[in-house]
Amino acid sequence: MIAPAPPTGPAADVPTAAANRAEAYLAWRATQDGTLVLRWLLDRARERLAAGRRRISVNALVEAARVALGVPINNTYRAWLADELVMRDPGLLGVIERRRRAKPGPTLESETAHVGT
Repeated sequence: MIAPAPPTGPAADVPTAAANRAEAYLAWRATQDGTLVLRWLLDRARERLAAGRRRISVNALVEAARVALGVPINNTYRAWLADELVMRDPGLLGVIERRRRAKPGPTLESETAHVGT
């Protein structure tokens, strides 16, 4: 049997365990890229809500942000981004699915209160 060809696309290093922790997310969120991404996601989520969407996929929004903004976003951050979106706009609570987690995420309100809504 012949082994399949390796996947194509740009090479990417696997993130370290530390890059997947809440502290890394909060550090990224404090950067210009993190602020830009959250604002972009919040605007797109509100547009979808206003258009009558009953479910908004954070995964789809993050992928669209990667393309539109050209900003790398750690996949682990999606759950925390979803939490932030519903914290910033409670109207999104019923349409954005969020993960159940055994451990609580970062304290978003105190760490990111400076981001405009």
